[in-house]
Amino acid sequence: MTALLLNTTARLRRRADHHRRCDCDRDTLETPWKAEMCQILHARNRAEKRTLLDEFLYTHESEIARVLKRAQHISRLD
Repeated sequence: MTALLLNTTARLRRRADHHRRCDCDRDTLETPWKAEMCQILHARNRAEKRTLLDEFLYTHESEIARVLKRAQHISRLD
């Protein structure tokens, strides 16, 4: 029961983080990084976009590295 509650709470938090002006499909908000990417996309100015992007990269650095490593492995890149 607690896992379900935590899962629901996390889902609601992601929905709240999603920008209100965005017309993205609300059913896809549970996709990792979606709400954060939306916030960056809809930032008011370049400085805000840069700040949000830097924060995103810092927060998810290890996950991003893992995704890139996996993509290189799959595509057999050097």
